[in-house]
Amino acid sequence: MIASTELTAYLQPSWKDLGQAYQITRERWKNDEHTVEVAYRITSLKPEQADAPRLLELDRATGGLKTACIMSATSRWARTPAA
Repeated sequence: MIASTELTAYLQPSWKDLGQAYQITRERWKNDEHTVEVAYRITSLKPEQADAPRLLELDRATGGLKTACIMSATSRWARTPAA
């Protein structure tokens, strides 16, 4: 989980109450398939209200903090047997 205010000035014309943007990366192994999902989200919470660990906790508890999802991508890899 990475949280940042670096995009705030750029995005605030579109999202007036923007506090910060954050990225969540999820990795899973299931049946020899490796899945990586990267989601980018925004929230009105300022860093002093919620740092990265708190954002992650809130995100897990609420299923996304009711934030706008800017982009989400999923990649899959199959595990190959060792030679």
